[in-house]
Amino acid sequence: MRSLVVAVVVSSSGFARADEPSYPIEIVDRPIVLLPGMTTLDLSEALRTSVATAMDGTMYRSSFFGDRTTTIGAAHAFGPVEVDLSVGKYASAGARLDVAPFAVAVGASFSGLYANGHYSHEQDASLAYKVHVVPEQLALFAEVYAGINERRDIVDGQRVTGTVLFSGVHGTGEVQLTRRLGVYLGATLALPFEKSDARLTNVVTLSTDLTLLFALARWDFFAGAGIGDVTRGHPTTFLSIGFTKRWGI
Repeated sequence: MRSLVVAVVVSSSGFARADEPSYPIEIVDRPIVLLPGMTTLDLSEALRTSVATAMDGTMYRSSFFGDRTTTIGAAHAFGPVEVDLSVGKYASAGARLDVAPFAVAVGASFSGLYANGHYSHEQDASLAYKVHVVPEQLALFAEVYAGINERRDIVDGQRVTGTVLFSGVHGTGEVQLTRRLGVYLGATLALPFEKSDARLTNVVTLSTDLTLLFALARWDFFAGAGIGDVTRGHPTTFLSIGFTKRWGI
């Protein structure tokens, strides 16, 4: 499934110009596709509850400290193309192309094989856009995406393997509270539209998240919380903290 992490989008200002050599501290002014030559390294720790199905068909919910994930990621911008890798709950890789005022992205993620045999691998493509509603105070992101999810689910004690074609939309509002402190508020709606097996549990899902980010020099420190799978009757929850270090500009 897609992460609740904030989508990568490019601002309408396009590539960095000669008179704008610095990466903005304010989140509302950032072109989320990294400026050419920039490198980032990020580390986060997430505590989440999740619902799973055992082989005997019973459903159970994990505790926060029973489902704990450390994620490390890195990204670098080669001209207008940003390439990123991360390893955590999923191993993922992606690339984003700045085609101002839009960003085009492709990516893939792979889960491990769980004890009950479940797995989920995904490839997708997206188109995103960012608009400044109130300069230096409020910005909005919008993203549409589509992809394919290969998965194995446990349904009534049986392993069901197949593929799901899906699409979705993601929106994020950014509010600048002070020059160094900003907040992201996002929501994602995922819409599977074709399954190779109707029993697969990939269904319509709605997720929301809230993230606070504090910028200090070339560092960002963030904390977030969210609710996932709101429409499925047994929502998941998560808390996360982490940091990002930037080099290059």
